[in-house]
Amino acid sequence: MLGLANTNLKFCKSFYDTLKSINLKPSICRLKKLLGVGKHRLYYVIANSQIFYNWYTELSLNKLKKLLDTKEKKNLFIRGFYESEGSLFKRKDKQYRISFSNTDGNLLKLIQNFLKEIGFIFHLNGPYKTIGLGRKPHYELRISKQDQIKKFINITNPIIKKD
Repeated sequence: MLGLANTNLKFCKSFYDTLKSINLKPSICRLKKLLGVGKHRLYYVIANSQIFYNWYTELSLNKLKKLLDTKEKKNLFIRGFYESEGSLFKRKDKQYRISFSNTDGNLLKLIQNFLKEIGFIFHLNGPYKTIGLGRKPHYELRISKQDQIKKFINITNPIIKKD
């Protein structure tokens, strides 16, 4: 089973449509009793597929690189990765920063190369120690140039992490 829980219905519908486009049969529902973050309703998208599970568990960075063979595919992958592993942060000086965080430094290096191919220079930092028993160190891709951040938002067109 694969799924997504989020408070943004538009984002959940986009995920639902993506799963449908690869011939999965997802369902989307809203929890009636429980609430998500704050007082926002929580939505779920769920799909079952042993074939998808097998494909995903066998996916390597090399296979991913071959799969994302066009600029458009790379852009869509970056958008999805940003929506799940990224953040748009407003600093105290009112300037913004975009970052991606993950425990797989090699995956972030690959994404850094994809970003470079579509015109962005993100800096890879880490590993950073993560507090907590059994927690892995993490890495971050970051960009702070304001014109590049605006361009990134315009090109990737994220659904929930725009401002």
